Parts: sequence; C-alpha cells; structure tokens
Amino acid sequence: AIVTLLRPDTALPMMLSATVQTLAAIGVGAFVSLVLTQIISRQLILPPETRERFPMLEGRINGFVPKALRVMRLLIIAAVAMVVSNAGGVFDVAAWLASDAGTHMLGALISVLVIILLSSVLWIGLASWIEQRLNPNTGDGEPSARERTLLTIFRNAIAVVLIVITVMIVLAEIGINIGP
Repeated sequence: AIVTLLRPDTALPMMLSATVQTLAAIGVGAFVSLVLTQIISRQLILPPETRERFPMLEGRINGFVPKALRVMRLLIIAAVAMVVSNAGGVFDVAAWLASDAGTHMLGALISVLVIILLSSVLWIGLASWIEQRLNPNTGDGEPSARERTLLTIFRNAIAVVLIVITVMIVLAEIGINIGP
C-alpha cells in the first residue's frame, strides 16, 4: 500500500518483481538448507581400526556436526534476508558489498569462520591424540597414574589456551584492539 501511494506508476511491476525474487530466494534457501541437512546429518562412521585407536574421535567429530549445521543455516537465513531486502528496495546489497564497510565485514566474517574451524580441527586432533595415549588398548598398554594425570592436565590446559587464543584472534579480526 505504501509503495502504491508513493509510486503509483511503477508499483505493480516493482512489487511483482520483488515478490518473485522473494519467493525464489526463500525457495532456494530452503532447498539449500534441506540438502545440507541431508548431507551433514548423516553420522560420520570411522573405520574400526581408527575407532579402536581413537575411541572418542568419532563422537567428538559428530558432536560438531549440529553446531556446523546451525551456523550454515544462520548464514543461509542472512543471505535470504539480504536478497529479500534488496528485492524490496529496502537495502542495496550490491552497493554495500562494493563499499569498504561491506568488503571489510564480509572479509572479517570469513576470517572468523576459518579461525573457528581451524581451532575446532586442532582441538579434535589434540584431544583425540591424548585420548589415544590414555587408551590402554593402544600404544604401550595401560598408562601409568602419573601419565594419566599429566595427560588429563595437558588436555585441560590445551583447551584453555586454545579457547583464549581463538577468542583473542577473533576479537582482533573484528577490529577490537586487544593490545591493552
């Protein structure tokens, strides 16, 4: 109604175009989300030898799948919202992406996602290695009490250090001065 009052000559073609673009964006977003859900929702099954050597690796990897799916869905929703707002003439996405602010924000978002992904992969690898060392069925047999204690402390220390470093790098990447 507002568009019709403001621009009576071009209201119908503009609204028709916006409606088609909106429906197409929502349809494509729903389809991509459904395909991702079908692909990612399958549990990763490791070979028996790997499961025996790294008993918690499969569960740890499969534990990250729902989180990754949530992040991907949020990105899809953001992309659909941008296309819908662009179709309605509310926000010019192409001009924003061409601007310095848009380029910086998109670059920072990609950098943050890559940093978090690398941090997660590093955590999975280190924690699985420690679990493998603690597993009496692999390696040199039953670890000593001292080795179990030290490896458990080492795993917790790695978790804390990895979280702190990741948060600091992410804060620096989004533009917050971490020097002070």
